[in-house]
Amino acid sequence: KAEFARLGVDRFPGLQVVKQDDYLLCATYPRYLLMPSRVSEQDRLACSLYRSRHRLPVISWINAAARTVLARSAQPLPGLTNATCASDELLVRLTMQALESPADESSNDPSGAMPDAAAPRSVAQQPVPAQASVVANGTGQGHVPASSP
Repeated sequence: KAEFARLGVDRFPGLQVVKQDDYLLCATYPRYLLMPSRVSEQDRLACSLYRSRHRLPVISWINAAARTVLARSAQPLPGLTNATCASDELLVRLTMQALESPADESSNDPSGAMPDAAAPRSVAQQPVPAQASVVANGTGQGHVPASSP
């Protein structure tokens, strides 16, 4: 909890610290998780079941000045049917909005729909070497793209 205080979590009403009783959400995560406050317990459980090793998206670092977060999770498990999970999509969307100030929020829509003015300005991605970049081909198998060096 001291780490959350150091990150300044108390300044952002869109965040909450969630206690994992008996590590039911994810056995490999710490007891306290930082998540958007508008995510229900039912949605958290659904997200956990939809992710590999139950590693649902949680916030692990905050840059308050830039209003950005770093979140961790495992890959989703869409399976051969490419199943989706509305709770997982909601959690990811709310994580992107988590550091908005109350004045920035132009909608109290519980679905977490993001107004255009509140859309993220940019998303930073780390480059991945071609050898490590595997492209799923729909059968659950993968291959390195032929165009890779």
